[in-house]
Amino acid sequence: MNYLINGITFNTQLRTLSLAGKQVYLEAKSFELLSIFVLNPNCVLTRDELLSLAWQGKVVSDSAINKAISKLRQHFDTLQPEAQIIQTKPKVGYLFCATVITQQTVKYQPRVHLASTVLYLLLCLSVIAAMFWLSKQKFAESTPLQLQRITAHEGIETQLSAAKNGQIAYLSTRYDSNTRQVYLKNLATNQTQRLPIEVDGLHAFNVNFAGQKIAYVMQQEESCMLALYDLSTHSSSDIMDCQGMNNIKLAWQFDDQALFIRSRKNNAHPYTIFKFLIHSQTLSQVSLPTENLDMQGDYLLAAHPNTHTLAFVRYLESNQTQIHIVDSHTLNPIHTVPFAGVIKAISWDVDGDQLFFNAQKTLYKLHTDTLQIKKLKDLSHPIESIAVTKVNDFTMLLLSQYHASSKIIELNLENKQRHTLFDNAALNRLPQKTQEGDLIFISDAEQQHDLWVLQNGRATKLALPFEFGFRRFELHPTEKKLLFEKEGALIELSLDSQIVKQVFAAKHKAYVANYHDGGNKIIYSSNKRGDWQLWLFDRRTKQHLQLTHAGGYSGFYYQDQLYFTKRHVSGVWTLNAGQEQLVLPNVKNINWLNWRIIAGRIYFYQPEEGIFQYDLDTGQTLRLLSQPSGFLHQYSIRTSPETITYVELKPMQGDIHALTL
Repeated sequence: MNYLINGITFNTQLRTLSLAGKQVYLEAKSFELLSIFVLNPNCVLTRDELLSLAWQGKVVSDSAINKAISKLRQHFDTLQPEAQIIQTKPKVGYLFCATVITQQTVKYQPRVHLASTVLYLLLCLSVIAAMFWLSKQKFAESTPLQLQRITAHEGIETQLSAAKNGQIAYLSTRYDSNTRQVYLKNLATNQTQRLPIEVDGLHAFNVNFAGQKIAYVMQQEESCMLALYDLSTHSSSDIMDCQGMNNIKLAWQFDDQALFIRSRKNNAHPYTIFKFLIHSQTLSQVSLPTENLDMQGDYLLAAHPNTHTLAFVRYLESNQTQIHIVDSHTLNPIHTVPFAGVIKAISWDVDGDQLFFNAQKTLYKLHTDTLQIKKLKDLSHPIESIAVTKVNDFTMLLLSQYHASSKIIELNLENKQRHTLFDNAALNRLPQKTQEGDLIFISDAEQQHDLWVLQNGRATKLALPFEFGFRRFELHPTEKKLLFEKEGALIELSLDSQIVKQVFAAKHKAYVANYHDGGNKIIYSSNKRGDWQLWLFDRRTKQHLQLTHAGGYSGFYYQDQLYFTKRHVSGVWTLNAGQEQLVLPNVKNINWLNWRIIAGRIYFYQPEEGIFQYDLDTGQTLRLLSQPSGFLHQYSIRTSPETITYVELKPMQGDIHALTL
């Protein structure tokens, strides 16, 4: 049954809201709430009534109700901004103030005896046809969309790719022994072989559609090489020097004449996709104009198995992506499809009529003829990579799945004692420890990235009117507020009242923000005038003052002197009489959490080495923490007593599964 809600179609079978070609999918609680509201239009439902109907009387917090209502509002806002379909009635409940029209299909009903006869004949024919069809199927025991385990190695399997003929290639990593192996498996014969490809420095690989070659990337500190491995001769050959490219993903062109390469210069640059013609050894850019220097980037790619067509995913915001389909020969755009969420993996089907992709634990299918997105299945674990192949005329959708989890650890630098502050089965990140001993962090314990507070051993999720997402936050000097960026605007959250307010609007394109002058001023980075520069916002005068002109990304004041990092250049810099001066040359600009100043000391992280301290007065550098196993380079520092709070990844388990379509 469908409902028309102020012109928006609510499909109860697909669990979607759609309007003018745009479509959003409702998670379970949003679907339950909306199903209740459409049956009670223009009626005030109390919180107790909602608890009884949507939560079946379970005991849940007020913040859980607020979060669920907020999520449903967001779905409507995506299609009809400022529609105000759900109104809050203070101290009473919620009013669903919309025009609801029930849409039903009217069927002709003939006389009872004739209808019964026809129905009986159709039923008999259906049973006979079904028995005949089942007798011809080799995989009749496989239930459609039923997960089937393909691998069972110790550890996790990642970087999945597939040929058309049932061969798949993947990387198996065992974390307890830190060993990695590349495997090729034939799903038709169920035979698995380990490939003699060097894994030390292996960063990406992909099997071609014919199942004859594997393209792979070997990358060390000062070198990068794209190579081919021939599965018939078991020999390798180098084909391109890829130095200057990082975080590479590969995809074969359907005719094996070219490879598509996703890469970026470093973490400070967006992803771009290139096309490498193997025989002529020429490289050309396929996506993302070079003048685009903001946080957008084309970060996923999938080549069509039969034509010169390429699909890639462009990151727009923390909860907005686009699927672009282009002619990879002419670079002419074919389709652009928006998606309300962050896509994690993408693959064409064997015939190239559909695109499969996922957002976290949900699998979707895009029909390229109608551009309709259909939800296929909710899974128990997030999807790392997707591939599609055929086995005995059956299309098999393959998924590599694992769920990362981490614990938050505190190291006392005075007595060198470590203890675990928080440990569960979720991915917990960006820890901030307060002087009172509270721990603030981000966790995906409830399927999305939320802000949590650990007080007296009890973890509580903060109620926000939107999904927090994986984003940086800064503690106010009073430790009673949090500052963070959302789509270019600066937002402040009161930890006591959990009230959210906007500090300034999105037009300023803020990204990394730090408090200054007791919270009266804010130093933030922005690319609103081109490249990234630092700005100072005075909360009393509402004035924005540009601080740097030759680059700035994250900054702090110490003794009225600005110290800062740059987006595209390593190092910590300062300004003397308006002139730049390099203070620390080797501080890597891997992310916005890499460094900070506390009491005249710069604390910074060096990849593979650990956390260091540089004293601005003495010029001495001291290593505080050698990099532990599983260290996620997300940490915070306290000085009384001097402690480091950091995140450590726990050993992971995961396998490849298949859905027979």
